[in-house]
Amino acid sequence: MRTQFTQKQTIFLAIAGVIALVVVLMFVGVIPGKRTPKAEITQLELWGVDNRKVWEGTISRFRSVYPVEVKYKRIDPASYEKDVVNALAAGEGPDIFMFDNNWLLKHEAKIIPAPSEKFSLATLQSLFPQAAEQDFVLGGEIYALPLYIDTLILAYNRDHFDQGGITAPPATWTEFDADIPALKKMNGVNIERAAFAVGGTSPDISNAPDLLNLFVMQSGVTMINDDLDGVLFNKEAGQNSFSRYVSYANPNLPTVYTWNNALGKDAELFARNNVSGVFIYSSQLDDLRSKNTLINTGVAAMPQVSSEATINYPNYFGLAVANSAEDQGAAWDFVIFATTDQTSAEEYFQDTDLPPALRSLIDKYKDDTGKNGILARQALTARSWLQPDEAFVRDAFNGAIGAVLDSSLNVRQAFNRLSIRIKDLLEAR
Repeated sequence: MRTQFTQKQTIFLAIAGVIALVVVLMFVGVIPGKRTPKAEITQLELWGVDNRKVWEGTISRFRSVYPVEVKYKRIDPASYEKDVVNALAAGEGPDIFMFDNNWLLKHEAKIIPAPSEKFSLATLQSLFPQAAEQDFVLGGEIYALPLYIDTLILAYNRDHFDQGGITAPPATWTEFDADIPALKKMNGVNIERAAFAVGGTSPDISNAPDLLNLFVMQSGVTMINDDLDGVLFNKEAGQNSFSRYVSYANPNLPTVYTWNNALGKDAELFARNNVSGVFIYSSQLDDLRSKNTLINTGVAAMPQVSSEATINYPNYFGLAVANSAEDQGAAWDFVIFATTDQTSAEEYFQDTDLPPALRSLIDKYKDDTGKNGILARQALTARSWLQPDEAFVRDAFNGAIGAVLDSSLNVRQAFNRLSIRIKDLLEAR
């Protein structure tokens, strides 16, 4: 039977149909000015010291997985910390920024830890060497993840070693001491050519505070207590390692005497063939070589007290999320992606020549016979401690060395003063 509509029903249905059609057209955007707005794309800003090109691939890959746009801004390394801190204080800082491995105690209040559901401590331990946990974990929370792990190495003049009859760079400090007489050249009581740049203060020895840190840590000393309110420098082993360090600048110990600060800066001396070995980070190697490309420069692992208990000293950047970031979850998604994605981590290594932090890449390169293998293996044995203020600690270590060298304090007095200075700073946090 045929259904009949009244005139009123027909008019109502026609009006309803027109309204429905308009709604559909507005939704799909056919009617101008009536398009349903798209969801906004999250915007993040990343600050660092690398060239922009280094980050292009990682940012592009991240954008293909997450609906997030990341803008990178390079900051001058010479003023990086100051610029970041000032910008954050002014409310104009980044969402994510490169974070030095010695900054956690100093800048903890400026960053936000990783949500446990996004990244756990067990995951950190499985993906990265122990140094990352020592530097970036506080109170069981993860505040940053490493981009790379650089460590101190020995850069040496291979011709000097050959001429001295030294067949291999020293693996232990005992071998190191034995090599000094074969490398050092004296002119009466004056050093004409130093064997190694060690025993003095910076800036003449570029990484003097780090070297002394390493000497102390290799002696088995724990640098600070678990409560982060006291230092343990007054142990006899620590004082003995400090004494060993300054012995290389003591003319009264002629068999190991190889340095005094009157010689000048270590890198410049190396370029002039006036020192046979210097201790640098791999990030400083290109600059060292560029000063004199004719020098046959070799690279060796850091000497150790014992090959059975290897300890190396790290210096590196990670990524952290500012507590002022508007979308902290998205910011942490980027940090996790940039540091744990195999392709991004490998690309970062290839673009910067900075040693990888990801264990899978360390495993890939650890058996190489050259620089990459040395640095990969050293990343696994790098050990660190939470410094209350890196600049203060460097100054304190330099001051302790200088006080012994100018005879204003003996080793025990200088070491005790160093302990007190750092303890006071920890207590003032």
